[in-house]
Amino acid sequence: MSINYVKYESFFKIDNVESENVITENMKDALNQSFKNLNTYIEKQTSKPFSHERNIDWLINKLGSSKEEIVKILSLEQMDSVGLAIFKIENDSTFIVGDETGSGKGRILSAVMRYTLLQDYNVVFFSESSNLFSDIYRDIINTNTEQYVKNVFLLHATAKVINFNTGDIIAKSLTGDNFKNVIKTGS
Repeated sequence: MSINYVKYESFFKIDNVESENVITENMKDALNQSFKNLNTYIEKQTSKPFSHERNIDWLINKLGSSKEEIVKILSLEQMDSVGLAIFKIENDSTFIVGDETGSGKGRILSAVMRYTLLQDYNVVFFSESSNLFSDIYRDIINTNTEQYVKNVFLLHATAKVINFNTGDIIAKSLTGDNFKNVIKTGS
């Protein structure tokens, strides 16, 4: 059985930016159905008929961003994932990012964190691997989300967050009474 690949057609389109990626042909129908659902949702929210401009403006608004910024911080595929995640969040549903290593899951998660922080939600990031806390913080910086992060609490025995740009330690694991206080009060 052979696997057929087709060009990835992004939902969010900006000027002359195009995806160079491909997906398996059997994924295209499922992806198109997700995009159709997202389009219907955006149409209801904005009361505007379909246009690529309307779609990208919706995402930019949700992220408190601009066209200039969004093309610097997210690829088209990442924009699609973020848009679908926001759609799911706003409809009390779940969303799983299951992309392969190196595809930008951290940027997707950081952009979703940005959206949720702008909605005054708290963000909780779990990881078994202590080095992923610094990795996600790098993506938080690279998506300009850092400005919305008020506190970083590490409830992990050995973790610390290192700013890869400066080498500074942003946060260390809480221990003893500090740990108990954060669990009790949330701050």
